[in-house]
Amino acid sequence: MSPHYLLQTSTAPLVKALPHKLKVENGDRSLLRVHKTILFLAWWVGFSLCVANNASAQNKSKTDASLGMLLDGGAIPFIYGSGIWSLVSNYFFEPPTKPRFFSANEGGKERKGDTVPEWVMLGAGVGSVAGIAWSGNDSRWFHTKGLLQAMLTSSALTGTAKFLVGRHRPHYNPSNRNPEHRKSFFSGHSSQSFVLAMYGSLYLHEHVFPDLTKSTNTEWWQFLSYGALFGLATYVPYSRIKDNRHHFTDVLTGAVVGSGLALLFYSWQNNRFESAVSDDQTSHEQMQSTSSTPFMLQGFWAF
Repeated sequence: MSPHYLLQTSTAPLVKALPHKLKVENGDRSLLRVHKTILFLAWWVGFSLCVANNASAQNKSKTDASLGMLLDGGAIPFIYGSGIWSLVSNYFFEPPTKPRFFSANEGGKERKGDTVPEWVMLGAGVGSVAGIAWSGNDSRWFHTKGLLQAMLTSSALTGTAKFLVGRHRPHYNPSNRNPEHRKSFFSGHSSQSFVLAMYGSLYLHEHVFPDLTKSTNTEWWQFLSYGALFGLATYVPYSRIKDNRHHFTDVLTGAVVGSGLALLFYSWQNNRFESAVSDDQTSHEQMQSTSSTPFMLQGFWAF
């Protein structure tokens, strides 16, 4: 039974129970956001359980996988809390009919589709989290959590801003009562793409490339990798402007929020990892010291 099938069957009852207003019509993407959030939460819980189940019971290192992954390191507020709030903000709240902080005269342009659809962002997110999880680096469990925290927190902040601000999209039409047309600020595509680019670049720079090159020096091709990540991240908000889905300030705010969250959660989880490594080294030294004491005493008395 494939993981994809398990996720489909586990989320189907909740998705079917949602009211008709969340169906994807007239450009409404709320249902897709609900799907994405449920899939991320289900993926995290299932992944953590599988990893912990396969981990050796003899593992004593604090960098090893365990069931504690489900709850420690900010998982409760920034994975479960952010995920649930993302669902609530998309389901229970609608933006004001008159935008806050922005002009009510915005809109009127022709929508040109979705160059980068929601499913592409979903695939990029799942793929990035899975890539870190299976990278083989000792820090992977910390940064699997960190990236997921940054993504879900970004989604929660985006959803909150959308229903509080209610900015008209460039293709807003007063005759269309679809609330999705009043959810322009700020861009979730932009924030998610820069979360992935920033977090991915930091992880590659500190944990992947040094293992590959056996050196702390930065090679020229590493800069190309970072440039490619941020190039793709920049193309996403560009496409949102080109498709008349967002204004420039929407995507700029999303890029700043996404980059900031990636830096925040990366630094936090990296400090947790370094602290765990330090604790492991201290424990190892204490065990060596304890195990050598009887021999030292034995030698002393023999003398």
